[in-house]
Amino acid sequence: MKINRLRSFTLMEVVIVMVISVTVLGVAYLAFSIVNRQLLQYRQTTSKINEIMLFSKLVRKDISNAGLVYKTATGFSCKNDSSNVIYEINDSLVLRISLITDSLKINTIDPVFYYRQKEVGESGKIIDEFKIDIIDENNRVIAIREKKLYDAKSLMSFDR
Repeated sequence: MKINRLRSFTLMEVVIVMVISVTVLGVAYLAFSIVNRQLLQYRQTTSKINEIMLFSKLVRKDISNAGLVYKTATGFSCKNDSSNVIYEINDSLVLRISLITDSLKINTIDPVFYYRQKEVGESGKIIDEFKIDIIDENNRVIAIREKKLYDAKSLMSFDR
């Protein structure tokens, strides 16, 4: 009687293939998690930088378009004939209130407002310059300084 033998792998060969497969899958998962973590960190960093750049751009635009810029209790106001844009500055949030309210998640240090190089402390006073320090994700301080150049007509119309 002839015995037919089936060709198959030995138990040792199967175990070796399983060990190699698990190692390859582990390395692939580790690489995926490292890349995913780096991508998340990159997104957070660029998000914060974009918020700071957007804040700087909006402030520059609003101040240049404003007829007068006033200090308020919580920030400043850019007043024009047709619009009024109010910036409320907190430690961790800047609100830009116009037709639409924008909230920018920016960590700030107390802003300083000036009129003719003298610090302004009272609300309702006209300002021509302000300085605000922003803290980025690496705890570096970024100073943003904006200046408003008034014409004589605007200054004459200001009620003192």
